[in-house]
Amino acid sequence: MAGKRNGKERAVLLDRHKRMRKLCARLGDRLGMLSSDDRELDTLSAMAELLSLRMQHLMEARSKMFSTISNILKRMADTQEEIIRALK
Repeated sequence: MAGKRNGKERAVLLDRHKRMRKLCARLGDRLGMLSSDDRELDTLSAMAELLSLRMQHLMEARSKMFSTISNILKRMADTQEEIIRALK
């Protein structure tokens, strides 16, 4: 009877061992997926940061362009006024 009991216990232990190995394998797979998701999030975050910087540079360029146009229009108006004054 002791031999049968040890055989049954051994079978139960082997079964538990197999199940634990399967669980560990599944956990490893899920951890791998999480790691992949983390890398993808890091990549998306870096892309968003680059887009934000690009947008900031474009907004600065736009502001400079409008400032330059405003200065040109102001000088043209001033020049026209000087011409009119000179003709009077």
